[in-house]
Order: sequence, then C-alpha cells, then structure tokens
Amino acid sequence: MKTLYILVLGGALACSPVVLADAPFDAGKLGYMRGVLDTCSNVAPQQASTYLLQMKTFVGSASRETVSNAMRTDEYQQAYQSIRSRLRDEMSTMSRNQAAATCASYLTN
Repeated sequence: MKTLYILVLGGALACSPVVLADAPFDAGKLGYMRGVLDTCSNVAPQQASTYLLQMKTFVGSASRETVSNAMRTDEYQQAYQSIRSRLRDEMSTMSRNQAAATCASYLTN
C-alpha cells in the first residue's frame, strides 16, 4: 500500500510542472501590471526592477506564446490603456517624488 502511495505521489509531482506550465492566467491583471511598469519605469526608474520581478512572478512558467496570446486580448488592452491613462492623469500635477510614491503604492496593489 505504501508503494502505491509513493508511486501516485511521485507521478503527481512529476506531472505537475507540465500541467502548470501553460495554465491560463488573468490577461487583465497582466495588462494592469504592464501598464504600471511602463508608466512608472519612466517616473521612478529605481523601482523598475521591482516591477519586473513582480511581473515575472505573476507570469511564472507560462510560455512566451501564452503570454503573447494574452497580450493580444481585449481584456489585456483595456486594462493596459486604462491604468496608463489613470496614472498619467494622477501624476500630471505631482512632483517627481510624489509620482514615485504613487507608483510604489500601485506596486503593492
């Protein structure tokens, strides 16, 4: 009986990376994150690596094709344009330090 459990557990662990490799993810959230990254990288370049790390973590082991397909969806495009527009509007009257602080707050959301 123990042998059966070990075989089943071993099989599940061996197959899980393959199954999870192209698991679908939220294209809207990807668009949001990319919009924040693109906008805030100009305002607070010192935080760009933090944004990139967060995006890499979100994308995980998804293939380039999966990410590319998600970036072509309307959901991605709408989220990307929406957050870029909102950030530009918010930051248009702020000092550079205030804009950097705003970007930092978006990083945690």
